[in-house]
Amino acid sequence: MGKSAYWAKNDLSLLFLLSIFMNGFETGGYQAALLYVGQEFDLSIGQQGLLAAVQLFATMIAPLLLGPLADRIGKKIMLVFFTAARTLSAAIILLATNSPLFAAGIFVLGFACSIVQYVAIAGMQDTYPQTRNRRMGYITAMFALGAVIAPLIVGLSLDTPWGWRGFFVLSALIFLALTVLLARRRTLPRGTCPD
Repeated sequence: MGKSAYWAKNDLSLLFLLSIFMNGFETGGYQAALLYVGQEFDLSIGQQGLLAAVQLFATMIAPLLLGPLADRIGKKIMLVFFTAARTLSAAIILLATNSPLFAAGIFVLGFACSIVQYVAIAGMQDTYPQTRNRRMGYITAMFALGAVIAPLIVGLSLDTPWGWRGFFVLSALIFLALTVLLARRRTLPRGTCPD
């Protein structure tokens, strides 16, 4: 199979996997950076715990509020919009000068990541009906890989002039590129991708 044939068959799958990788990357990186965020904003351990809870709360309520929306307006629109929202969340976090603004960025991040997670998984199942079980294993692995790599990137970012913000600069750039790639990708009808 030539490179172009491989890409034509798997390009959407790779975009789904990158989206899930970035969910794990954000989750692992945010938790690793939280101590340094707390030091910068002079937060107690309890306040840092509240910041972690903000992300988890957003992650929990997102599918409850917007679950059926993907079937009504389309998965591509949801993926593009909420991947762009992840770019916006990184910008809010980067510009944060206090913990409430940081918490707002984290809320947007958690909300958007949760939507992307379930839409990407549903999209993978719809698009690749014959190989979806194998591809689900890849999704699980990609989330875990992102969560493992992220703390290492946070550690490296601490040696840059941006400190912990360097992690979110990198995230914002990846989210921006992913938004463009998803927007340019045509939507496939349900179950018609060459499997």
